[in-house]
Amino acid sequence: MVAGVIGIYDTDYTSPGSPMVRIEPLSFPLRRTLWLTLGMSALTVGGVGVFLPLLPTTPFVLVAVFAFSKSAPSWAARLEASKTFGPTLAAWRAHGSIAPPVKALAIAMMGVVLALSLVFSAPLAVIAVQVVCMAGASAFILTRPSGPR
Repeated sequence: MVAGVIGIYDTDYTSPGSPMVRIEPLSFPLRRTLWLTLGMSALTVGGVGVFLPLLPTTPFVLVAVFAFSKSAPSWAARLEASKTFGPTLAAWRAHGSIAPPVKALAIAMMGVVLALSLVFSAPLAVIAVQVVCMAGASAFILTRPSGPR
């Protein structure tokens, strides 16, 4: 048996050339710890984004709520009840929607980041990657509903 990232691999060489691999799921405490760590990390990065306008907050808070719902439901409930994130999270959960002011802010901040990259003469490859990623993110944001359907 060999310990792996997602479980324990039990290799049985009963037939030559084709090993049988059985993957056992991670134990609940380990899964809970990994989800909790992801939630805390995402919330930390999202918290930094509140003060640093170049870093988006909402996607990280969405990831945090998702991870907390799998590891610490009381933390997810606290985020959903907060004055700052609650309305955005409720709209996302109920309708998959993003409010128009939030859409505008997200697109504007991407534009600011791209402009700063140009002003500070970022390498062309970096700018190209930014344009592709921002175009994809913008398309996703703009195609989400703006409210209840």
